[in-house]
Amino acid sequence: MSYLPDDYEPVEDRIRAFYKDHPQGRITTDIISLDGESVTFRASVYREVDPDPSPAATGHAHGLLTKPKAVEFIETVSIGRALANLNYAKQGARASQEEMQEFEDVKQPVYPPRNPARKNASRPATDKQIGFARLLIDTVEEGSEVAAQILGSEPLELADKATVSALIEDLKARKEAAAKKVTRSSGQDDSEWVEVPF
Repeated sequence: MSYLPDDYEPVEDRIRAFYKDHPQGRITTDIISLDGESVTFRASVYREVDPDPSPAATGHAHGLLTKPKAVEFIETVSIGRALANLNYAKQGARASQEEMQEFEDVKQPVYPPRNPARKNASRPATDKQIGFARLLIDTVEEGSEVAAQILGSEPLELADKATVSALIEDLKARKEAAAKKVTRSSGQDDSEWVEVPF
């Protein structure tokens, strides 16, 4: 079942509807837990400002702090859940548009773009590829830095064929360029240069 944005309403619409029905109401949020990786919010919805000390409804949201504005986003989701608990939601759609979009993002992880013309791009790299890549990493001056840029934090042994192929091509090109450095032979004046292989 795929996510269709029109099937879910934004939290903003729920807030607007709530304040239309309860102009003296209020919505508060509290951080229940916060560490370096995740945050949990509780939203409380009150129909009136003072009379009832207990909220009419609450809602919770927990999420990872992996994206910009993650704290604000997760707080908004908790408000949407609290308002859904107070029947401010489309029938049968307790989740808000924001919550469903986040769920869809998690369900479908984003991978680096791949060349669709390459067959077997997602297959694991062969032992031969890995061995050759290791040799190049060790022999090319900037080999380790290039590997870190292409592989990120992924170990070479877990990379797919396309990624290791890209690493090998980059390192081979750098090795060939280094082998063709131009230098001056002794005894020649400044206008005479020759290519000297290393």
